[in-house]
Order: sequence, then C-alpha cells, then structure tokens
Amino acid sequence: MTVKLDANKILGKVNELEKVLIPRASKIALNRAVFDAMIELREFGKRRGYRDYSVRGFRFTKPEPQGSNTLVASVFINEDRNKGNARSDYLRPQIYGGKIFRTRFQRALERTPVGDQDPDGMSGFRPALAPNTVAIPTQTKLVRRRSDGGMSQGVYATILADLGGGNSSADRTRMRAESRRLKRQEQRKKRRKGKTKLGTESYFFMTENMAADRPGLRNKKEGIYYRNRAGKIGLVFSINKDPIYRKTLPFFEIAGDTVKKSFRKNLFKEVKF
Repeated sequence: MTVKLDANKILGKVNELEKVLIPRASKIALNRAVFDAMIELREFGKRRGYRDYSVRGFRFTKPEPQGSNTLVASVFINEDRNKGNARSDYLRPQIYGGKIFRTRFQRALERTPVGDQDPDGMSGFRPALAPNTVAIPTQTKLVRRRSDGGMSQGVYATILADLGGGNSSADRTRMRAESRRLKRQEQRKKRRKGKTKLGTESYFFMTENMAADRPGLRNKKEGIYYRNRAGKIGLVFSINKDPIYRKTLPFFEIAGDTVKKSFRKNLFKEVKF
C-alpha cells in the first residue's frame, strides 16, 4: 500500500520564508508520521492480545530522498528470521486471513513418529501432527517460561529429542547439543546437592484414549505432555484442527490513516509558527 503526501497542497498558500522551510519540515513530519504509525500498530496489537514477540516486529524506515522533490519512508513488519521464525510470519494470517503459520517446530512434529503403545517410550507409526492439525501451546505453569510468556528454543529441542523427532541432520545436531547440555546441568545439580530421589523431566505424547487412562489429569486432550521431577503431569501442547483466521489486523488501514493525520499535523507545526 502506498500513501502519497504533497506538502505544498496540504499547506496551501505560503510566504517566501515558509517555502524555504518546506523541505526540512517535510522530512521531520514524515519521520514522525511513520514513527507514530508504528506505535499505533503496536498499541493495537497489545490491545488485541498479540504476542509481545510479534508486536515488537512493527518497524519503520527513516525518510530517504528518492528523486529531486520526493522523500520515501515505510512502515513494515520485520521479516528477519534470526535463526527462528519471522514476526511477519506470525502476523500475516491476521492481516490477510488464512491458515495459521506453521513454525519450524510444527513442521518437525509432522515427521515425528508417535503411537498409542507406550506413552513414555513413544514408539509408533503416525506423526504427532497429522495433516490439517496444529499444536497449540497451553498456559500450564509446570514449564518454565521467558518474561514474555514464551518458551526458549532449548525447550523445543528437548521436546523433539524426548519424542524422538527430527529427521534432518540439523535437527539431530541440535538434539545432541541439547542432550549434552542437560547432562551437564544434571551433573552440576548432583555436585551441589548430592544424589536426589526426584525423577527426571520428560516430554511425551498421549492420545485422548491414553490421557483418559491417566488419573488426576485435568486436561484429557490429545497432545504433548510434560512430567516434572516431582512427577506432576501437565498438557504443554494440545493437538487441534488447523484454524482458519479471518482478517483481524487492519495493518494497512491503521498505518495509512495514522501517517496522513500525523504528517499533516507535524508539517503545520514545523512551517506555520
């Protein structure tokens, strides 16, 4: 979406001094306009409960000359993946509508074999994620989380390692590294406290039938469960049908309207004393 703004038309009749001020005033006004649009988008995302990780992805570029009398700036969603998933991938379904974004973790679950025989060993023949299904994170307090409520990349690697997933060489490398890290962590705990009688932490997959046979579970849904060292079990990811999103984030409308209003206000502020 492109918004064209003509400073001369907005200001109307100007004197000689104001004509001199227009180029500098336009750059200042445009810079403030795209900044205001970014802030407005972030605030809208927070009100709608979007992930803090995604909301921080709204960015803007400073005005740059393009041609003799033209300045160009933009408001956008960060597409940098930085060894993970881009913020724009999470927000695209809300902007355009459509299916939920499938993260690298979701795609790894598609090739992770699970079954009904052994909830701890998980030797099976079907993938954890079947076509048109998705793993939705729960808000269980058994799992440690970051300050923004999400889980670290190491947790995802541990889940795949416990389930036996990850068929690519990169997946296997990450799982070996995570396994070595966890062993070192356990050794440090033993040196500090001596041998403990607590069990080991683990993630495992259960179908609804398997969960129904487990007494004391609050949630009986199919999904990935976590057992902590004290033996408590909680649902970490529930397996649901792949949702279809409708457009809930008017990205272009918010950005366009904010830029127009802010540019006009700040242009007059810089030129008309």
